[in-house]
Amino acid sequence: MLKNAKTGIICCHGCFGYSSQFGRIEYKLIKEGYKVFNFSYTSPSQSIEYSSNLLMKFLLERYDNKNNLKFIWKEELSALGKTLIYMDKNLNKLVKKKVERNEILQERNEQEKMRLQQMSDVVIDNFHFISHSMGSLVVRKFLINVLQEMSLKDNELQPESENRINPVCDILKNQSEIKFIQISPLLGGRSEFARKLKFLYPVLPYVVRNNEKGKETCVEELMNDTLFNDKYQEDFWWNENSDFQQKLHLYDIVTSNPIVFNPFLERPNDLVLTEKEQMESRPNYILPKKVFKINSTHNYVLFKKEVLETISNILKQ
Repeated sequence: MLKNAKTGIICCHGCFGYSSQFGRIEYKLIKEGYKVFNFSYTSPSQSIEYSSNLLMKFLLERYDNKNNLKFIWKEELSALGKTLIYMDKNLNKLVKKKVERNEILQERNEQEKMRLQQMSDVVIDNFHFISHSMGSLVVRKFLINVLQEMSLKDNELQPESENRINPVCDILKNQSEIKFIQISPLLGGRSEFARKLKFLYPVLPYVVRNNEKGKETCVEELMNDTLFNDKYQEDFWWNENSDFQQKLHLYDIVTSNPIVFNPFLERPNDLVLTEKEQMESRPNYILPKKVFKINSTHNYVLFKKEVLETISNILKQ
């Protein structure tokens, strides 16, 4: 472990989600000393495979390769996360009547300089993941891509000119444990809700932009049920003999609410996914380290204190 190194937490939202949904989670994790990389992407406008490739690009863009001895990273927060952290640092001063405006501005500038300095000089020696909903598929596809790249490098199949160092792969390869917290996960790549909304398919091109011409967006993939095929396990789950099988530990936070009603879904559900969709369709050899069942709706779960504490405890273990 590198001296003064930090743990990086990679957050990935789901379909039609946004990075600020992780705002309260970011705030808590940063106060506990973690460095957060909150991935924001136009989820409904592209395939899951495309989004997983963008996740790798997102991380590599925050890597400073000027220093060949350390992995220097630039933290990435959502707008809500930045606001919560700023308010926490400044609220007490702002409510004092006798504090001069110039003093507040000067203090704010000094804090911003310190924050930028901290962001530009972060040494990361391990990563963990938190996903929500369809983000589970994006992260798992990302991890499969990492395994493939690690395998190519180990077998020296890449041409020498292309055999460049990928710091993300190197960090994940050298970690002894990777924690992956899946919140309300779309585990099997099948969404009953999406399939029953297929009558809206003809209007999708008018309301959802497609970033990959000629390919299905993730919304179309879910409506057409094209993800769950003969290659699903190969595309979204690691092999039984892979390095990840031993060190990648899954923690599933499953949500449902007995009060809410969605006419398209069987109960129990969280308004978007059934409890069954969050727990089934995984290979027999992949078992979660622990499953937490939370009484919540699909999106509100990200703001619940119970979930914040659960995430914190998992990462501290």
